[in-house]
Amino acid sequence: SRPRRAGRVRTTPNAAGVSGVRGVGSVNAGMGSPGTGRADLSGLVDANGQPLDHFTAALQQEGITSLEQLLELPRLELLHTLRLFMEDLDIVLEAAARAGMPAICTARQMKRGASGVLPTFLPRLDRALGGGLTVGTVTEICGAAGSGKTQMCLHVTAQAVLSDAQANVVYVDTEHSFSPKRLEQMLLALAAHLQLADGAVVSALGRVHVLRPLSTAQLVEAVHAIGQLAAGPARVTLVVLDSVGALVRAEFDRDASMRRFEHLTALSASLKRVAGALGAVVVVTNQVVGLFDEAAASCGELEGQAGSKLQPSLGVTWAHNVNYRLLLQYMLRASSGARGGFRLDEAGAQSRSIRIEKSPKSAQATVPIAIELGGLVEPPLENGAAAHVGTPRPT
Repeated sequence: SRPRRAGRVRTTPNAAGVSGVRGVGSVNAGMGSPGTGRADLSGLVDANGQPLDHFTAALQQEGITSLEQLLELPRLELLHTLRLFMEDLDIVLEAAARAGMPAICTARQMKRGASGVLPTFLPRLDRALGGGLTVGTVTEICGAAGSGKTQMCLHVTAQAVLSDAQANVVYVDTEHSFSPKRLEQMLLALAAHLQLADGAVVSALGRVHVLRPLSTAQLVEAVHAIGQLAAGPARVTLVVLDSVGALVRAEFDRDASMRRFEHLTALSASLKRVAGALGAVVVVTNQVVGLFDEAAASCGELEGQAGSKLQPSLGVTWAHNVNYRLLLQYMLRASSGARGGFRLDEAGAQSRSIRIEKSPKSAQATVPIAIELGGLVEPPLENGAAAHVGTPRPT
């Protein structure tokens, strides 16, 4: 019999064998167990109109049941899994491309159905972004260790579930940095500010669904499962992947650069499809490395300690695969002209800023922020105006 693909997460409880990673079925189990919501493989025909039933059966035997899954998988993986000749694989992929061809629409139609935004409730940042994080897109948050990437993810998560009593968030935690206690702190502080009942916090915590994949194969399966939620009753407004590079760095060494490239390209395509299918915002985090490629500086350069230069990891190709890129970094004292030093506020905390580095609709802008018990805040302006506290209006 044909061997199964190694590392696939099956639709059984605790498929990964650890608490918090329960396989594909677990995402649906807590959110209404929806159907696939994706175009299936039935009706695939070659260029002459001949049915490809034998290829379809082989794909389904390997757990590939939709056109999206087939088109997202790297060619080398398909060749290895299905044991096809290259010519046969080309026929299958061309048939899938024809069957899944998206409809053409005009700019007017696109404008009429334009996506909304998910506010961060940081007023200056939201204004710079055109209202908030754009629905249907992938936003990347980059920064050095301790710069506040996970805090930003938790902040946006708290705002999403507290501002909308029906909203759900799927949080993919590859670094085991998700803290339910910290999220509860943010929710309690925001609920107190808005004078909400304690039940609002309990409800909000119950609508944050956490997945902890242990391999890139499990991550791919998790993303596919999240996309299936589009057909279910639960409304997902935010998907968080913290972080995109953790599993990649662990599995792909320098000799496997082509496989890493294929994985990241397929993953970014999957994330964009998830964002579009769910009508949700997808937020991913990424680490930084030393700036060794001057060409990559055009995709975002940050300053580290002692004047060192940093850049987001995963290279230029990945940078082009995200729709938005926000850079988190420690903020320098503007009046000192120092490079590489950190400015400390009265509480002794390091000041931070968010820079819009890449955006299809916003100019570059830098917004100062601080991290407090209730999440991220915008500190006072130079004229002494009060700090902007991110507080949603519940619906």
